[in-house]
Amino acid sequence: MRRRVHRHRLPARRVVIEFDFRGCRPRGHWLVLERGDVSVCLKHPKFAIDLQVTADISAFYRVWLGRITLGEALARRSVHLDGVPEFVRAFPQWFAWSPMANAVRAGIAGRSTTAAAAAAR
Repeated sequence: MRRRVHRHRLPARRVVIEFDFRGCRPRGHWLVLERGDVSVCLKHPKFAIDLQVTADISAFYRVWLGRITLGEALARRSVHLDGVPEFVRAFPQWFAWSPMANAVRAGIAGRSTTAAAAAAR
């Protein structure tokens, strides 16, 4: 994820995101986002947390891969965002997501279209 941050879209100030992944040990991971650098921390970075992402690790991975959208995961409550409201809203635009996400979405859409056409016959 660290390499897939759109740093130019980040706010002017540092943002600290805590990831609490259920089904993953250890559960706590942090990204410290700044326009000049993005750091991954496996221990609390000692900065105030601006945004917390709580998710089932498999659900977040499906979002990352493009199998489902972040909006779908939020609606299903398999991913939850909490924190500074402007950062919660901006979070999806900060990441490029997986380089394969567009291809995965296109493949899923193609299967859906093929299945619907077959069902209509």
